[in-house]
Amino acid sequence: MTTYKTEFRNTIDYPWIKMSPINIGEVPKTLGTLEIYCTVEKDDSPYLLINIYLEYSTTFKDATIWNNYIAIGFCESFYLIDIDTHSYINTRVDGYFGYIYPYEEFILVATCFNILCFNKSCTMLWTSDELGFDGVLVHDFDGKYIYGDGEYDPPGGWKEFVIDCKTGKRV
Repeated sequence: MTTYKTEFRNTIDYPWIKMSPINIGEVPKTLGTLEIYCTVEKDDSPYLLINIYLEYSTTFKDATIWNNYIAIGFCESFYLIDIDTHSYINTRVDGYFGYIYPYEEFILVATCFNILCFNKSCTMLWTSDELGFDGVLVHDFDGKYIYGDGEYDPPGGWKEFVIDCKTGKRV
């Protein structure tokens, strides 16, 4: 079974510097020095380099392998990159990106305000209503409902929520 691993890096060296990268983010016309790279290994060997051009410095960034995709989120962007073809979709998120929560049938993207849900075909199924003001966390999924907390009054003003996994609506 093939295994993939992602890692964020501030610098790269050989063999990464010899690879043709995928450039994502706010790519300038004249490519300059990057703030961050995402390396992807396949069976512990270098496989793919992703150059990430940040719009601004960000605390929240995440990358994971989900099905046949590399899921990457940062700033106000979320990407699903096909591992084989290297084609990708980019979705702008409201506010700022927070976290990625991969499940077998779908992947959830938490922002500062809400949650977005994508299926295995990279189609956005739904966007939840506002679940927080300064961060949304998912804690559990029981096959029917998604449980989490949204921060409304920072710091520490967290409120629990339960939403339907098919619709993203509160229950």
